[in-house]
Amino acid sequence: MKTKSLSKLELFKQFIKKHPKLIEEVRKEKKTWKEIYEDWQLLGEEDPLWNKYRSNSVKSRKHQQGDFLKNILQTFQHLD
Repeated sequence: MKTKSLSKLELFKQFIKKHPKLIEEVRKEKKTWKEIYEDWQLLGEEDPLWNKYRSNSVKSRKHQQGDFLKNILQTFQHLD
């Protein structure tokens, strides 16, 4: 039983590292860790709610990956 709790806790810690603006919300007393953890469990990690809490580096990395894929697709479309 402890390993399941520990693994969920580790997953939550990783989630927080990807969404550091959540730490600011707790420090500003806008949210509690309990609220964030419960929302994370209910909504999951991919819910759009979390987008505003991502670090800029995570956002820019996703944006760069999208641009890269667009460029590849455009290249293939121009091959004839």
